Amino acid sequence: MNGIARGEWGFDGYITSDCGAVYEASVGHNYAPPNETCRDVLTAGMDSDCGTFLNDFLNMSLSENVTSIASVNTALSHLYAMQIRLGLFDPVSTQPYMNYSYTDKLDTKEHRELALEAARQGVVLLKNNGKFPLQKDPSMTLAVIGPNANATTTMQANYQGVAPYLISPLEGLSAYARTDYSLGCDTNCVVRSGFPEAVKAASTSDATVLVIGISTLQEAEGMDRTDVALPGSQEELIREVAAASKGPCIVVVMAGGSVDISIARDLEEVDAVLWVGYPGQSGGTAIAETIFGDNNPSGRLPHTQYYKNYTIGLPMTDMSMRPVPHTRNPGRTYRFLTVPSVYRFGDGISYTTFETTATQSPATIPYSTVAQQAAGFNAKGVYGVGPTSTPLGTLVFSTKNTGSVTGQNVVQLFAIPPSSAPAGAPIKSLIGFEKVELAPGQSVDINFSIYAVQLCVSDNSGNWTAVSGTWKFGVGPDMEASVSVSVQ
Repeated sequence: MNGIARGEWGFDGYITSDCGAVYEASVGHNYAPPNETCRDVLTAGMDSDCGTFLNDFLNMSLSENVTSIASVNTALSHLYAMQIRLGLFDPVSTQPYMNYSYTDKLDTKEHRELALEAARQGVVLLKNNGKFPLQKDPSMTLAVIGPNANATTTMQANYQGVAPYLISPLEGLSAYARTDYSLGCDTNCVVRSGFPEAVKAASTSDATVLVIGISTLQEAEGMDRTDVALPGSQEELIREVAAASKGPCIVVVMAGGSVDISIARDLEEVDAVLWVGYPGQSGGTAIAETIFGDNNPSGRLPHTQYYKNYTIGLPMTDMSMRPVPHTRNPGRTYRFLTVPSVYRFGDGISYTTFETTATQSPATIPYSTVAQQAAGFNAKGVYGVGPTSTPLGTLVFSTKNTGSVTGQNVVQLFAIPPSSAPAGAPIKSLIGFEKVELAPGQSVDINFSIYAVQLCVSDNSGNWTAVSGTWKFGVGPDMEASVSVSVQ
């Protein structure tokens, strides 16, 4: 913290612990007695303890001359300097954030619209056999089933503010059709007594929306999951409800972390799969709008979804991102994973179709230029892409809406390093993206500037190293419209 953050990077703020971390280090992990722990965390560069450890033990450590008053003063100087810069000692009348009211500045019309738009854009369509969106029909009956079908607080996940309202999927869908709600089971899905009622609702309705997933019963602060399977009998709920559905059936996945939803992907009776994360106060509206076509989904999956056997035999003590054969770690995230996944980071489709082609790329970029700029990054301790960075070339892709409805396409640019890259280099990396809205038949060119840092990999010390050879650039997880650029 002192050597790299403050010394090399020039960080000029204050550093706080994770909540309870100092206590856990001393007591939970037996790092050192409390008096020595106080000394060591302050000497290491921590300024603020999120917890009560320093409050409980710092005076004792000072009185025993284990911790120096100088280290306390250093921490206080960092804290007070930040408070002064924020204006916290200025008159209250001059501090705009001290004069905010909930209705005037927080729960405003604009913020409500933003919450809804965020939920709309966060919806990810992963599967669709053409039966969605549903046609609007006031006489339609809709089975709304599942542990998260009437979720409200679940949509906020952890660490949320106070929402002015929470629109559940059931409430949102009820604005479009006559609904028949059935819980089926809670997210633990141990008790299956609600399955027959859910099956009956699906068998007698014109369409079925099955909202599954997890909640704070499975993942929360201080509550970690040991696997990525759908909890309890949720797979059986999907299978039974989908088989009984009289009309189109869509599975909506409400979850923050990765869950194995391969059953919904693979079952022919499931016509569509929608991933919504934890969509917030207007989540139900966004889900309903998407299912009935008032919102054309444009989201892309923000994480890799692993198969449930991923965690079998993998020690939780192995935190490596890269594959470790002797611990049966196949790698983590799309950048290092060496085995198939249920869905990939960046996956997502639309109610329309897009076609993307590469129209321009540099043939060669000088290796000496890349290496020179990389050395500059390392000397300054900066990442290397910013207003003062110099692009070394431009990639141009043309994307066209080849479908029949207006939609937004997220053009994601991935880079694959040459085979000459050192061991541990990522398989591929997302280096840029642009989101464009296109009417049917409309096309647009998207320019991506290539910077030196994107032609480097980091070594074990975090320094950027230029890599010569053929770099491959492509759009989306499938590397559509790929081009090759030689760094020599």
